[in-house]
Amino acid sequence: MDHPRLLRSLIMSSMLLSSLAVSDNRIDLSGPWRLRLDPGNTGIKNQWFNEPLDDQVQLPGTLDTNQKGTPNTDEPELKIENLKHLT
Repeated sequence: MDHPRLLRSLIMSSMLLSSLAVSDNRIDLSGPWRLRLDPGNTGIKNQWFNEPLDDQVQLPGTLDTNQKGTPNTDEPELKIENLKHLT
């Protein structure tokens, strides 16, 4: 019996089946989403989860593109220190 060949076939079959399973699990999150910003970090304490959310954003998007919250004014920096975590 050719064990390396059998092992290779099992590995390839497993990879094929797992890739098929992953592709079927996508969920489209685009569209309008309700939100409530919590800058004071009091939402859980005040049980906001029991109240309707009073604002909305569109996904895909960011708080900046939806003009919510404090605008991000940081300038991007491409320095070696900022990229070290990528390696």
